[in-house]
Amino acid sequence: MQRSNCRRRAALVSTLLIAALASGGVPSALARGGDAERRPRVRGVVLTERAARASTGPLSQFPGHGPCDETFCWTPGEPTVSVGVHYIVETVNTAATVYTKAGESIAAFNFESLWGAGVEDCLDVRGIYIPSDERFAISCTGAETPTSPMHFAISKTSNPAEGWYTYTAPNTESLDQDKIVATSDKFIIAANGSSEQNREQLYVYNLSEVAAGNPKPQVVAASLVKSNIYQGAVQESATPNAYFVSWYPGGTLYVATVSGTPAEHNVKTIETPVKVKTGDFAAPIEPAVPGGQIGGGGLDGRIYSAVSETQTGGVPVIAFSSARGCSGRDCISVGKLSLATSKPTLVSYGLIGEPGWDYTYGAVALNAAGEEFVGYSRSSETSPVGAAVAGPGFDVTLQGGEPGTSTCAPEQAGPCNERWGDYLGAAIDPAETGAIWVAGLYQHASGTYGWGTVVAKASNSAFSLPAATTGAASAVTGTGATIAGTVNPNGKSTSYHVDYGTSSGYEGATAQTDAGSGTAPINISVPVSGLRPGVTYHYRVVATSATGNAVGSDRTFKTKPPKITAVKFTGTTSLPTITITGSNFGPEPRFEPEAALSCVAGDTSHDFGSSLAFTDATRGWTAGQAGDCIGLQVLAYSPTQIIYGFGADYASYPALSAGDSYSLNVYSVKKTGTVSYE
Repeated sequence: MQRSNCRRRAALVSTLLIAALASGGVPSALARGGDAERRPRVRGVVLTERAARASTGPLSQFPGHGPCDETFCWTPGEPTVSVGVHYIVETVNTAATVYTKAGESIAAFNFESLWGAGVEDCLDVRGIYIPSDERFAISCTGAETPTSPMHFAISKTSNPAEGWYTYTAPNTESLDQDKIVATSDKFIIAANGSSEQNREQLYVYNLSEVAAGNPKPQVVAASLVKSNIYQGAVQESATPNAYFVSWYPGGTLYVATVSGTPAEHNVKTIETPVKVKTGDFAAPIEPAVPGGQIGGGGLDGRIYSAVSETQTGGVPVIAFSSARGCSGRDCISVGKLSLATSKPTLVSYGLIGEPGWDYTYGAVALNAAGEEFVGYSRSSETSPVGAAVAGPGFDVTLQGGEPGTSTCAPEQAGPCNERWGDYLGAAIDPAETGAIWVAGLYQHASGTYGWGTVVAKASNSAFSLPAATTGAASAVTGTGATIAGTVNPNGKSTSYHVDYGTSSGYEGATAQTDAGSGTAPINISVPVSGLRPGVTYHYRVVATSATGNAVGSDRTFKTKPPKITAVKFTGTTSLPTITITGSNFGPEPRFEPEAALSCVAGDTSHDFGSSLAFTDATRGWTAGQAGDCIGLQVLAYSPTQIIYGFGADYASYPALSAGDSYSLNVYSVKKTGTVSYE
């Protein structure tokens, strides 16, 4: 949450105060370490709009905060969810609500009731559950002044409706993006310093003291200096070390370890770079929504969420999520780090996406088996933002955006961009460790303040879906393949298709095919065409019912590479023509960018990137790639022969002469030789 973002405070905040006083809950100005009584909502006064919103799913899914009501009205929303044995706490910017797991709201409050007058606008709210103490914790950053302190609170008991111990961090400088982590022995609140400060500021407390309401707990300040934007790895299992992770597109992945406690006077931080053998994906772009974009210029690819869990078998891991670009749209990136040795190791890293949709603001959680679940927002130019969750074998929209809504309010003309924040929420259920809960955003009404939230539980058995199995690829050529698999409708009207692309975010999909509504698996065979030669493709089988998508596992195959058998030069040095013969040349490459190079007037040549390029190594220029203005004119193209020449700008470069050394790229194949005219 950036403080420069637009926001609007509810004119009726006093309604909540009146309701609290009427119910006997008297808030007081709270000093550091003081107690705060909850400020309950009174039915018929504060919950009027909430009561009118029916549940949109099963018992394990219910409406959360939003849109604006009498208690708050702020954008972005930035919901989080923390889950205990019996209760759930959902936070958004400036407010929080306590629910039972059946979705009944039993307490709600803004943050003035916790930290006193003037702190109702407390932002970048985070919430976690502390399993070792069976407590909840929340944090936020005050917005009263640019240097307002961070605040945090810990529930007095396992029931967060029974009051909170409240604390204020000792920072006196501007900090942003607070986050909290609790381990078996310490509690940490941290935040980003400015780019000039170039550090992550940490305040480390003894967990036993803050959980007991000690009004003056010991605190040790520490800093992480490899990045000024780390994300805390929320601990779902009780271990002593705390972890923070940081990564930007094109940057270094760091894991910071915080050990020791103030009580032992041995707090220590270590920042470790992690090697990414597979490389990173492209930086994200602003995701599309009807009427504009969501992000408002701030989708920067930082890590949105991180969680630490000890998997079944005793292997400690960290999972983290962010956003990356995937073929002109956005996908969720998810990685998993093993902590089995002294140096963290990246054991998996990939994308989650669906062709035609932007996936953003992913929040990852791990169940006890180490399986990844991701709550996220999905949208397109024609579909408003919906709240969704993806997990092992499924990808389901929990609450679609309201049809006809857009980022523009009724009185506005597009394009209208809005910023819904930097994160969503996800957490394991300590009473059902195979399940996780998510808090997601969706477009409830038009305009910047039209967001709503949904709280939902997800597990391997939470949704009644078809089943999809991805089989092998066969009949692989330079431009296509045939995909096998199975689909079981499980009694639901079902269709299926195959997603494919150069990453697990996928770029293309085959047409939908009806699978009926039977109860037995059916074998499928789906041809995929129009591929590029010599390229590794990811693919999966997707079975779709009214509930959502069942997705088969991601698999790969590699198309046959091109084969160049001859290169012939004809014409003259001032107007050369090059003819390449061979096989598996595939379809004509798309221009990169998809426009004529404009270095000189009348130049009709194009940049094909690395797909098609010719280098005169002797003269020192390359045609067809960005960098040199000289592009390529494709005069003829087929799977077995390519003929091309050069545009008007060729005259500005040294001529292609007999005896020059050349190299030629056709997709992934390179051929070198000496120029000889016929």
